[in-house]
Amino acid sequence: MLRSPAEGASEIARLTLHGETLHDGAPVSVNAPVILHGVTDPVLAQAANDAVQDAIQRVAIYREERRAQHAIERGEDEAATRHLQAATRMLRRMGAQSLAAEMEAAASEVQAGTRSLSRTKRIKAATRRLGRPRTE
Repeated sequence: MLRSPAEGASEIARLTLHGETLHDGAPVSVNAPVILHGVTDPVLAQAANDAVQDAIQRVAIYREERRAQHAIERGEDEAATRHLQAATRMLRRMGAQSLAAEMEAAASEVQAGTRSLSRTKRIKAATRRLGRPRTE
């Protein structure tokens, strides 16, 4: 259990991620601190960081799409449809209407027992792009 931090920033952990680049599979590692910002103002304590919330939402959409694909591979079309529908709702809330329409069409195809390989590829590529940093 964390004790209530003092006002200000405190490093509470270090996070190390290991992976591979999509281009050539070269290994890559990222090491970053986990910083907790302590505040005593109740209004600030309730505030959400929009960039963090946006990143979490994008990862959740990506994970739902991946779960759907894994369910399809296992022959679990009902589960795949539920995951695609969940991703569709998240995308609509995020304002990504065109990707939501693609995802909704994919869910309908799974329900009907048909699939478009080109749609699957477009969705997979688009959900991967959700993880890229936004430039505003």
